[in-house]
Amino acid sequence: MISLLAHLNYYRLSAYLFPYRRNDGTEQYKPSTNLDSILEIYRFDEELRNTLVAGLERIEVSFRTNVAYHFSHACGPFGYVDRKNLPDLNDHTKLLYRMQEEKDKTSEAFKDHFVEKYGDKHEYLPLWMAVELMSFGTLHHLLRGIDHKIRQAIASEYGIDQVVLQSWFLSLNTLRNLCAHHSRIWNRTFGVKPRIPYKNDLWTKPVLITNDHIFGLASVLAYLGDQIENSKDWKGRFLALINRCNETIPLFNMGFPSGWENSGIWK
Repeated sequence: MISLLAHLNYYRLSAYLFPYRRNDGTEQYKPSTNLDSILEIYRFDEELRNTLVAGLERIEVSFRTNVAYHFSHACGPFGYVDRKNLPDLNDHTKLLYRMQEEKDKTSEAFKDHFVEKYGDKHEYLPLWMAVELMSFGTLHHLLRGIDHKIRQAIASEYGIDQVVLQSWFLSLNTLRNLCAHHSRIWNRTFGVKPRIPYKNDLWTKPVLITNDHIFGLASVLAYLGDQIENSKDWKGRFLALINRCNETIPLFNMGFPSGWENSGIWK
């Protein structure tokens, strides 16, 4: 145990131990609790994060592509520089500063080539270049400012409403940051929750999908994966992990409802 804690902070591990405490006001653990079981959950969580990141990566690439395509078609490749093309954004100057900062930090060859060839004419990059350099948070910032009609055109690529799209951007960005910082996903209650399109039976029948645990976010990833050609295999990868571990890892702690396998999203 001492050698383990030399490389694994106790307070990181304690988050996995917490559900196994007795409910009698003490800090004692239930009799069935053992370190091997806790470590198995800890290692599962590591695999879970890696699997989620694989799905997030492909969806993020798709989001970047569609934001650039639809906005540039409507407003031109440098349209984001003009405040009037981002009517729902209050801090346009901040957005441009962040985009320029991200541009200046990168050593991508395509950026250097553009600056060398067109730098005397264009201070900013065309959007289809800029989206490849900006953080996912900056991309969400840009999306918030876009006219709602353009946002709806982007959302329609995924068969959802633009309000749902904005919610998913924010919640997936939060999940991405948690995974990047190796944070616990198993048994986490998410403060930033994805909006569930309850008018769509996929999300309610025969199983109601909730949004406060990872099952809801994984369902968003599975749904989006079905809309993106090179992401259709992600669902199978996620299910393989769950099926391999479901006898030893408590799925209830991740928001999996009874009969979740019958959900149209997961078939």
